[in-house]
Amino acid sequence: MTRFRTMATVAVLCLLPISAHASSFVYNLDVLLSGGTVTGTITTDSDSGVLAASDIVDYDLTLNDGTNTLNLLGPLSGDNSHVFLGGTALTATATALSYDFSANPAFFGIQAFPLGSGTDFFCLNDPVASCSFGGNSNVAARIGTDPTFAGPPIDGVGVFATAAVAPGVPEPSTMTLLGTGALGLIGMVRRRLMN
Repeated sequence: MTRFRTMATVAVLCLLPISAHASSFVYNLDVLLSGGTVTGTITTDSDSGVLAASDIVDYDLTLNDGTNTLNLLGPLSGDNSHVFLGGTALTATATALSYDFSANPAFFGIQAFPLGSGTDFFCLNDPVASCSFGGNSNVAARIGTDPTFAGPPIDGVGVFATAAVAPGVPEPSTMTLLGTGALGLIGMVRRRLMN
């Protein structure tokens, strides 16, 4: 019986890292703005519904204004910045992250420390607020004191990141097959030990 418990414990411990990966969702971001780009990944703990700041578990974004680049890193990637999010405009699906630019009030952004400095950020906002400092854009980014680079005004819902399939992260059907196989092995070992 002790041998059976040991085998069961080992099987459960082997499956834990796989199940931990299944609860995070990675989205690729590739935004072209006038005067620059924002590329990278955003990782969430949900792939359905409205997101809160706590649902964004990590990110790795590169801002490039044609002269300088800046990396904004989340808590798992380096932790040099912070997420700010207000309203219910940011939503996730299995295929994309979307933002409702007509929602008011609403904003989503990532900014390097110190917060509120007006520099080193990527931002999406409603039509009233403007992270492009007086411009009419509701998508903008800025590196230091370089000019803000922004996109044209967007009205309605826009997709700004698409789902990525991370290599080596099993799909749910693969996990089910793996779990069923592990249970079968445990049952086989148990039957041999009982005989």
